[in-house]
Amino acid sequence: MSGADLVDSVTTRLRAEVTDLRSVEGAAELSELLGKKIMPARLPAAFVLPLGDDAGGDAYATGLMSQQVTETVAVLVIDKVSGDARGGKSWSRGIVPLKHSVFDALHNWKPGESNDPLQYRRGRLVAVNAAGVFYQLDFQSAWYLRTETRQEA
Repeated sequence: MSGADLVDSVTTRLRAEVTDLRSVEGAAELSELLGKKIMPARLPAAFVLPLGDDAGGDAYATGLMSQQVTETVAVLVIDKVSGDARGGKSWSRGIVPLKHSVFDALHNWKPGESNDPLQYRRGRLVAVNAAGVFYQLDFQSAWYLRTETRQEA
């Protein structure tokens, strides 16, 4: 499974399992909103973003090389500020329940046959302003890249 497949799988899973999210989109849609300096039309919303991958050491067997790849995706949750410019009410009534719904949908869920189950890596408050509260949850899954040894002719 590749990073793009992991993003697609997580996006599909969130759309099906987290019914409180009114919109689940990807990096292209987030980029468009940021370019226009506008908030998502339907809140709360989530954006699934590929953060990258890390490769482990190589393991060699006769004619085969195997390497563990750990991919990380972010789920950026955005909710509106409801009567509290500092975000306190949005945090306890909006972001916290959404975080738990995302955990329930993704933690220990196996996104594909070749992937390990998703693990929660970290969360962080990205921003709080008059428009909304932005919270990022990072998840990771490992898989093995296997290729046969090739020789030049």
